[in-house]
Amino acid sequence: MSDGILFFDGFEGDTTASVWQGIDGGFLQTDMIDPQWARTGGYGYGFVGGGTGGAQSCLWTPTDYIIIGFAFLWHGQGGGTQGDPIMQLRGPGDVVHVGLNFNTQNVFGFLKPDGNMLWSVRTLDVDAWYYIELRAKIHNTTGSVELWINGGADIAVTGLDTAGGGDPNSWFVNQFHVGRLGGYLAGQGPTHYQYDDFYVMNANVTPTPLGDSEVLGYALQDDASVMFSRSSGSKNYQLVDDTTPDEDATYVYSDVDNAEDYYVVGDTSYLGTIHAVQLVIRCRKTATQIWTIQGAIELTGTKSYGIQRYMAYPNYETLQPYVFGDAPGSTGWTVGQFNAMTVGFRIQTP
Repeated sequence: MSDGILFFDGFEGDTTASVWQGIDGGFLQTDMIDPQWARTGGYGYGFVGGGTGGAQSCLWTPTDYIIIGFAFLWHGQGGGTQGDPIMQLRGPGDVVHVGLNFNTQNVFGFLKPDGNMLWSVRTLDVDAWYYIELRAKIHNTTGSVELWINGGADIAVTGLDTAGGGDPNSWFVNQFHVGRLGGYLAGQGPTHYQYDDFYVMNANVTPTPLGDSEVLGYALQDDASVMFSRSSGSKNYQLVDDTTPDEDATYVYSDVDNAEDYYVVGDTSYLGTIHAVQLVIRCRKTATQIWTIQGAIELTGTKSYGIQRYMAYPNYETLQPYVFGDAPGSTGWTVGQFNAMTVGFRIQTP
């Protein structure tokens, strides 16, 4: 179990990155989510080229103490004295609290809001995957930054100003950006960075990094219990399991209050710890009446529901992911519980 996980992504279930909020500088295109960039599974995110730009994660519940982990590989980087900002922890809007830079010496460093750098002591080899974890406390005097590389402690500094901006109401993190973010050598290159297997965790809940982590995607395999009607075909699960969203080409629908659909998920033989299960839902409503939707998991008759989210009209929206740190009626997850669960959603109207 890992209470406090806010988001994770290995790009396995959404090759268009629709769960992400957008881009910086117009550089992330859907073809950047591609098998050639993957560390594990079928897909990873690759950033190639000069200039600036990158990807903005989805938003999550704000926290002033954050851990983020991700797999990283470089091949042909740019850099400079202070390096390329390749990861930024951000608060509301464009407020940058802590930036993680990568320089021409192939070394990571933290860019603080005051413009000073804190450098790692480890040089990263070209074309090698590393698992990077950083933990940051956001505060103007008692902030801290820590870095782990492949599980080994690297940078650890406390008593810092890590708050971007003077308003204490903005001293939180609710998103991160990756890519080449406002590089000091903007327009020069080439730059080639790859990312995979992200996780984000509220360190106020669980302060210990997870270590090298893998994000796996599992397809739906059958209907379990369904109340929704379908646009075509004989099975509901076939119409909602879209790696690339196809909108109204295939879908299920209902106007019944408390209608629920549940589907069988493919089994896993994973030998590591299952920290959490995440569901991603893309939906819309077709009238101006208020409707909400909840991601849901059922295990041996016990159900767990995620937070109610209001559905958009008239266009489709990919909602903030639903993260379940515990199996229904249990603490944590076992392989047996994962293989026995069914997943789905419930809609409601006031």
